[in-house]
Amino acid sequence: MKLAMSHRTYSRAKPLAWRNVGGRVVIIHGGRGEVSELNETASEIWRQMDAPAPIELMASWLVNQFDVDAASAQADASTLIKDLENLGLVHGSEPTSP
Repeated sequence: MKLAMSHRTYSRAKPLAWRNVGGRVVIIHGGRGEVSELNETASEIWRQMDAPAPIELMASWLVNQFDVDAASAQADASTLIKDLENLGLVHGSEPTSP
């Protein structure tokens, strides 16, 4: 099954403080004084997001790290990114035209 490629990329919102704690990522929401703890799957994606990345690349990280097929990994990554976007933890952007 071939998955559709998206051109939209996602990156961590700035400024956010985060740390690895016991294999999970803990994010501190600066001005709001809130803390989020990500599950193992979300933590894997978060740690890998050093540069903007499309959902398909995030799904490949999950396939390589966990015993999951590509379609399930893409669905999980897509749901996670929507949740993180709603919390203001990641931002999506479209590529600019040359």
